Amino acid sequence: MEIGLVLSGGGARGFAHAGVIKALQEFGITINEISGVSAGSVIGAYYAAGFSIDEIISVTKRLELFRVIDVRLLRPGLFRLNSIRKGLNTHLKGISFDQLNIPLTVTATDFENGLSCFINSGNVVEAILASSAIPALFDPVAYEGRKLVDGGLLNNFPVEPLQNKKIKIIGVHVNPVGKVDVSRLKIPSVIERSLNLAISNEVKARKNECNVFIEPPELSDFGVFDFDDADQIVSIGYQHTMKMKNEIEHKILEG
Repeated sequence: MEIGLVLSGGGARGFAHAGVIKALQEFGITINEISGVSAGSVIGAYYAAGFSIDEIISVTKRLELFRVIDVRLLRPGLFRLNSIRKGLNTHLKGISFDQLNIPLTVTATDFENGLSCFINSGNVVEAILASSAIPALFDPVAYEGRKLVDGGLLNNFPVEPLQNKKIKIIGVHVNPVGKVDVSRLKIPSVIERSLNLAISNEVKARKNECNVFIEPPELSDFGVFDFDDADQIVSIGYQHTMKMKNEIEHKILEG
């Protein structure tokens, strides 16, 4: 039976996806289809395009958002995506979904109509940008006649593209809602935690569709913009998945 991989959004915490995939490779697991949103769509796209895990970590580190943006005022978004687009195009320029080695679906949000949408055709880079365009920070991305923004707004764990198929599903969620000392949180962290709490119930419902659900609890110590901690975050994803080896082999390889 084929194996599908769901990769959630989560900003810098998305580096954990690379660590998870590295462990899965060591278990001898072949991924046959990927569904990703926001940070998960970035990691998923590079992997689907044939990049090694080390290459993925290296190139995505250089996409660090707030070192490549320029500020504007009186626009729908404060920051331009041009620099990030340029970085993605360095390796993925012109690649369409049908040219990927592994089928990929990217989730974005139709901002005008308030709908979640699944993209599996057209230009991969533009789809990734749409899936990652956080409202108010970035302009919506025009894609096939729609204005699209971060897919995590409505669906930060897009298991739907893999449902109703003869496929085993491994879901990776990098936004654990652990206990925190609220008195020590600054305003950005309060906002981020509020969003995570808001989407947590939706994730709980969708995770039941997975044969294996991977959510490293240690990631609750990191924020969406903690890009300087990329190596540690990758390691957390890897180590947590290695601890789940028996469960994964039983449910995926043997089940």
